This record gives sequence, C-alpha cells and structure tokens, in this order.
Amino acid sequence: MFSRHLYNRHRGRSKIRLRAWTALTVPALIACSAFASGALGRLTPRSWQPITGPVYSTDDATPQLARILGVALTGPQLPKWAGLTGVRPQLLMSFQNWCDRPSPARLLAQDKAVHVTMALITWDPWCPTPRGLPDRIEGRRQPAFSNAAIASGRLDRYIRSYADAVRDSGLTVYIRYAHEMNGTWYPWQWNPRLYIRAWRHVVTIFGQEHAVNARFVWSGLWPAGPASATAVKHLLAYWPGRSYVSDIGTTAINFGADHRHPVSQLTPIIATMHKRLRMPVMLTEVNTEYAGRAGWIRSLASYAARTPWLSGIVWCQLPSYGAAHLDTGDMSWQLAADTGGSKAALRTLAATMNKPG
Repeated sequence: MFSRHLYNRHRGRSKIRLRAWTALTVPALIACSAFASGALGRLTPRSWQPITGPVYSTDDATPQLARILGVALTGPQLPKWAGLTGVRPQLLMSFQNWCDRPSPARLLAQDKAVHVTMALITWDPWCPTPRGLPDRIEGRRQPAFSNAAIASGRLDRYIRSYADAVRDSGLTVYIRYAHEMNGTWYPWQWNPRLYIRAWRHVVTIFGQEHAVNARFVWSGLWPAGPASATAVKHLLAYWPGRSYVSDIGTTAINFGADHRHPVSQLTPIIATMHKRLRMPVMLTEVNTEYAGRAGWIRSLASYAARTPWLSGIVWCQLPSYGAAHLDTGDMSWQLAADTGGSKAALRTLAATMNKPG
C-alpha cells in the first residue's frame, strides 16, 4: 500500500511536470519553427525596422568613428582606380534600377572580394529613360513600379529576394532608395504620402527578412544656397519618419556654367538638413566641373574638417540625369586620369574623412 501510494504520488507529479513541460516547450517549438520558416518575420510590427542606430553622433559633437569616403565604382574597377589616385575608399557605390529585377548578390560579392566593408546602392524603382529627355517624360508615372504598387505589396517577392541578398552579403549595405524624390525627373515624385507608404513598406520587409546590415539613406535634392521655406516644406513632405531612416543625404554637384556651386554655396542647405532632421548628413553623390576642380575638392576637405556631423562623402563621376538638362561646364573628366592636382586634393579629403575625432 505504501509503495502504491508513492507510485501514485510520483505519477501525479510526473503529470504535473509533463503539463508544465508541454506548456513551456510546445510554444517554444512553434516559435522556432515559425522563425525558421520566416512566418515570424511576417508578424513583425510595421514600426519595427532593421536599423541598428546611427554610427555617428547626432549632435555637433565629434563623431565616434572615422567618417566614410566612398567612390562610385564596382569591385573589379577599384584596384586600378586606387593605384592611380592613391586613395583607398571604404565604400563602393553603384546604381541599380528595378526594371529587370536585378539582384545585388554578384555586385556585393565583387565589392567584398576587394576588401571594402561597405557598399551603397542607389536603388531606384523604375525603367530608366534615355538621358536628356524633358523632365515631363523622364518623370512620367510608371504604374508597374509606382509608389502605390510598392506600398500595396505587388512587388514584395522582388523586395524580399533583394533583402535576402543584402542580408547574406557580409557587408554593411547602404540603400539609397528612390533618391531625389522632390525633383521632377523621376516617377516616384508623384504623391508624397504614397512615397512614404512605399518607403516604410520596403524597410519593413527588410526587417522581416532580418537584413540588419542594411541602412536606408533618405537622399533628397536640396537646392544650393539658403533654403526657402517652400523648398524645405516640399522636401519634408516625403519624410518617412526617423524610425524608418538610418541616414540622410543629398547630392552635391558643382555643374559649372550657369549652375556653378562653390562649396560655400552648398553648405547652408547641408546645415539646414542637419538642424531640421537632427541627424548626420552624408553627401551621397559628389562631383565638380573640370575648371577649378582641385580647389573645389580642397574646399570640400576644409569644410569636412570643421563639420564633424558630415558622416560621409561619395565621389561619383558617372553620367548625371541632371547634367543632361543643364548648361554645364566640362563634366566629362575623370579624376583617375587627371594631372591637374585633383588627386592630391582628393587625398587630402580622404585623410580628413579617415581621421577619427
């Protein structure tokens, strides 16, 4: 009888333990299965995003790390360019449009093979038009890639595959999505509210795919000189909210001729960006005309030296859509082939950006 009593007590305790084990373990197994299948990611709240926090301080203090110097090249082009210029960038920038559903996997693998740690992809949802067409044609709506189509989920499969390739790249990847949205030459200009919805939808998908190495760069086109209230209001109508943005940036190109912009003319609007949005600023596309090129780059280096919240500068001498519409100076020159002092000026800029605070 005593033995039977002990048996019954032991069996009772075993049942209690089994129920407790089941209550704790079964939900955990379900959660693990959901995580592995990707279902858990799709339950992630829309407000979650894959941004790990700014690399740089968000005030006027000295940045925590050396700033970024990038150049618009692919990996295979870098060794020759670095050998000719004496500059070794930390970041390579490329352009990809959505027309042919390109994957970034090969591009990022090439970048990683030359030992850069960061890439910036200007990732634009459109089928590009030939350069030089009027703005009214370049900026026409493209329904297949519209803000509405993206926000409604019609392109989710492509976005997910892109996020997966970024996640698996082993690089920090800056995504400059749908840039210069406040201009008139790109189709994503239409309907700022839908632009915001599309932006947030893209960032949310990257979060669901656990692409925590992605950093989203909101890069508008700010006019040179003091910013008018109207221009600032128009651009900020596209602002998706700080929780969906890793970095802010702008194009900074001195086209020359009727669009000559000395560095001193660009700095007020850069300061306005920093002050209004309280974030470091990256110059995501930088170039200058041939005339006065070395002096312009030296001026930029001087500005960077006294502006600690300038988080990055990306040198880009690829053909510009803007230049096709403007009366410009000579924009066809290439720094790597130049003998007029621009290389030394760029080395000064690189030393300034690479110097820790």
